[in-house]
Amino acid sequence: MNLQAIRRYFALTFVALLHAVPCAAQEKAASKGVLDARELLQLADSAFVRMPLDPHIKNRGRGQMMVVDACIDQGMIDVALRVAATIPDWRKGLGYARCAMWLQQHDRADEVVPHLAAAEQVAAAVAADPSQQAWRAERILAMVARVRFLRGEMEAFAKASKDIGPVEGAGIQEDVALRMPEEALEKWIEQADATIASGQFDAIQSTLQSCAKLYRRFFADEKKRATLEDRIVNGYARLPLQVRAKLLVEIGCVAADMKDGVRTLAICAHIESTLAKATWRPEDRVPALADLAELLHRAGDVTRAKQQLDEAATLYAEQQKSILDIYRAAPLRSLAEAAWAMGDTARAMEFWRRAAEAGVENPNSRPRADDLAATCISIVKSGALPDAELSARLRAIEAALGAPW
Repeated sequence: MNLQAIRRYFALTFVALLHAVPCAAQEKAASKGVLDARELLQLADSAFVRMPLDPHIKNRGRGQMMVVDACIDQGMIDVALRVAATIPDWRKGLGYARCAMWLQQHDRADEVVPHLAAAEQVAAAVAADPSQQAWRAERILAMVARVRFLRGEMEAFAKASKDIGPVEGAGIQEDVALRMPEEALEKWIEQADATIASGQFDAIQSTLQSCAKLYRRFFADEKKRATLEDRIVNGYARLPLQVRAKLLVEIGCVAADMKDGVRTLAICAHIESTLAKATWRPEDRVPALADLAELLHRAGDVTRAKQQLDEAATLYAEQQKSILDIYRAAPLRSLAEAAWAMGDTARAMEFWRRAAEAGVENPNSRPRADDLAATCISIVKSGALPDAELSARLRAIEAALGAPW
């Protein structure tokens, strides 16, 4: 498919979107003045589109890519494609490639080709531009390679992945590992141990991320599960504590998804041990405590979960003034997400309202746009709807964005 055909395809897609009929949920939300999930994500995108490209092209591209990812997570592939088409930098290619991945994974493989072609075109332009850093083209091609692998296009997969390093190739390693024969796991663990022993951080981190993905695949096999968990808990003593905590939360969510409360609580104990060793800034510690509270709740320990969330909220209240204004809203969003997951909807809404206000403490519109979008995405990710008052406030914040940026 040539470039003209690709452009025509996206133009027709965009026209179709403009004439899309709102679903019943959208109409119901609109009648109450409440932003629904689609409108929240469109509002997030609008915040970034307002940014002047000079000098904020990177900020706009980064922000719009965040919106694309959120749309993909919600299955709103039409909105994701529309936003991706307007990204002004190299992330446009990444957006197309990630949309292609979603389509491939959701039985819409016949729609993948033009998006892969568009992604590869952007990657080629980035690679040919001496002012661009090589990893940007690599990141696009790594996602293209993953889609090619899923499609069984092994020649195209090899071509796309041949010059990709371990950092950008982490996802490729995960995909290959997830599809290896079950009997190959023992050999894979041997190779993982050799990588860990090498001390090469990027390769180690990639390997441990693969362990976390394999944890879900082999969860039902107690021996294999324990082997993978041990690599995350003990495999590399020098792993940064924040990285280890995120990996532990990831496998804790797997255990919770599998309704294994005993295993989830055991992983919570590892997280608590990790946090006890850490001296983090409050803007980093509060989200970690909120994650722990949510996992405890999912494991059935409701009392400790509430205590943990209260501890996180108290820490934020005590340390709020020590947090730089551009970082104050993020911990509140983490508290809101945990409270929502724990069934405390009133408290969650209060945290999101406070996050919206914290996001406008800085007088400049760039950080305001970042926080507005992040708050909208946080609400959508949780499956919540803002009430009419919060919806109006979010709209007002977006409308007020402007100089100074």
